[in-house]
Amino acid sequence: IITNQLAVKSLSGQKTWEDADNKYETRPDSIEIELKRSYTDPATGTERTESIEKRTVRAPWTWRFDGLPEQHTSGAAYQYFVEETNVDARYTAKQTEEDPLSLTNTLAVQDIAVQKHWADSNNRYSTRPASVLIELVSSTGARYSGMLFPSNGWTYTFTDLPKYSEKGELIEYTLSETVPAGYAVSGEITQPKASKEDKYTAELTNALIETQVTVQKQWAGGSYRPTVSIRLLDCIRLVDTVQLGNGIWSYTFEHLPRYRTDGTE
Repeated sequence: IITNQLAVKSLSGQKTWEDADNKYETRPDSIEIELKRSYTDPATGTERTESIEKRTVRAPWTWRFDGLPEQHTSGAAYQYFVEETNVDARYTAKQTEEDPLSLTNTLAVQDIAVQKHWADSNNRYSTRPASVLIELVSSTGARYSGMLFPSNGWTYTFTDLPKYSEKGELIEYTLSETVPAGYAVSGEITQPKASKEDKYTAELTNALIETQVTVQKQWAGGSYRPTVSIRLLDCIRLVDTVQLGNGIWSYTFEHLPRYRTDGTE
């Protein structure tokens, strides 16, 4: 009795995620993979591909296929590989020649670097806050926050932000801040013209809301006009001083903060 036994083998693979450890919870709950095999038809020299099995996979994102024939009936060796169907639009999926049974999904990401500028005469009146809270809101409704401090140069970078929504649409981001009392803010997110990467910058400028006070010295009687010192106070502290004399009896204190740090005028 002669018994011919089909030569079979088992193959396994795994999914690798490159998405900052699912930082933004973008991974799907499951994926569908399709096992395929190819061989070269010895009669025609044509490469042929066949679909073998589709399977739904969940965490821990590994799979194994058993009982796979090693050869076609013609004797041509089978080459097995795995593809992912309906890849989440936020990711790209690929396998390598070294391991065609495994897949790597990479999240498409972008960075947004925020730089704060101050227009307040170099903080002449000590009106700057100790920190500024900034918030980034995506067109998908996700919110991300960061803090700006003098110690970090009033800068912050939102890294590895998702670039696309689940529908494959480009995500737009809007930046805002908790505006310090007495300041107005302006700025927008832009991509540097020289940059070909997904790196964006946001230049935020806080301009001190200003006012001015004009002082007029008047004399009643006599001809003696000594130099006088004018002190400007905001009811709490000394703001500025000026000397009037030599026929100049008026002065305008300019670029004064209109509001206190608590928001009162």
